[in-house]
Amino acid sequence: VVTIRTWLSRVAAIALFLVGSSIAYQTFFNSHSAIQVLQTTDALITAYQLPDGSEIWLNKNSQLHFPEVFDSKQRIVSLQGEAFFKIAKDSNRPFIVQTGETSIQVLGTTFNIRAYKAENTTVLKVVEGKVVFEAINTGEQAILKANEKAQFQKNTQAINRAVAESWQD
Repeated sequence: VVTIRTWLSRVAAIALFLVGSSIAYQTFFNSHSAIQVLQTTDALITAYQLPDGSEIWLNKNSQLHFPEVFDSKQRIVSLQGEAFFKIAKDSNRPFIVQTGETSIQVLGTTFNIRAYKAENTTVLKVVEGKVVFEAINTGEQAILKANEKAQFQKNTQAINRAVAESWQD
């Protein structure tokens, strides 16, 4: 009887160690991956492929912050400036671009965001697909499809929609 209890105690201790190690690994290594920063100067536009296969073109005087490895539930990046995005489709992990006062959520699409800190507006233009454009402070949302654009006015915290003549306007 004592030998079985000793054996079961050892098996339970090993199982507990393995479960604890797995949780610690998931918590500290997967969710806290290193943040990468792309930054352009006033004379440079940078093309880059993110870890999930999404492509971005970072315009002049812009910064993009993103994790070295995206987590299993969502793909979040932070933008200051202007960038054109071509997002790799992944229906299980939405792609979210945070610009400070706005957030853009997509599953796979192509769009441009202009969100310079010194400007009073954030402009989103959708080329393909569909996105949710949200004002973080008010919760106001606009769902935009291909050939639509919206402007977020920082002073009024309002989102205004329009039809885009071209993706460049």
